[in-house]
Amino acid sequence: MKLLPQSCLSGLILFLSLGFAQGQPRVREQPHSVKRNLNYAGGENPRQTLDLFVPDNREEDETLPLVVWIHGGGWRGGDKKSGHSPNRIPALVSTGRYVGATIGYRLSEEAQWPAQIHDCKAAIRWLRARSKKFGINPEKVAVWGTSAGGHLASMLGTSSGLKDLEGELGKHLRKSSRVQAVINGYGPSALLQMDDHPSKIIHNAPYSPESKLIGAPIQKAKEKALQASPLTHV
Repeated sequence: MKLLPQSCLSGLILFLSLGFAQGQPRVREQPHSVKRNLNYAGGENPRQTLDLFVPDNREEDETLPLVVWIHGGGWRGGDKKSGHSPNRIPALVSTGRYVGATIGYRLSEEAQWPAQIHDCKAAIRWLRARSKKFGINPEKVAVWGTSAGGHLASMLGTSSGLKDLEGELGKHLRKSSRVQAVINGYGPSALLQMDDHPSKIIHNAPYSPESKLIGAPIQKAKEKALQASPLTHV
């Protein structure tokens, strides 16, 4: 089953109105705990870890929606710590209405596509496998990112069930990596069409972030570039 990608606006509407909004906002900020550098892939790569934010005052049987932050950085930089910014995951979790996570993934200098989406999907499976332990509602998982992180969020939203993009990382391959909501902040949706729009970056160049992600100039590796484009999977 293919899921339509959400624009930033429609993702926010979905996030706030279709099951992710849990009644009226709480006035007081709720305390929460952070569990850092949890390995989701089963190896020793520090990039393949996540940080988990859990409200301290959650009722024992209460399950909450999960919001996952995916960092940007042109697929070649950035870090999951960007999700620790006070106006990102902490702002949501401190309402007491969400569990949050920030995930890392292998960068393009280390591994080429589809390693990045394999990592993201492994992280979602790992979190879903521990939904009971951490009070996560496994049917209410949202992903949120900007730039390269927004692109990966959209890929998660559009590539459910595609075996080549699922990967075989971690111990929870039978768990679903499907997400129910996507918030994409200015992440690309069609890599081969990016030079059709004004930009300071020549995206078709062999040194562009997109070409580095794919491992070749994108116009010379069109099949792989299409696979890495969320629009392809709509």
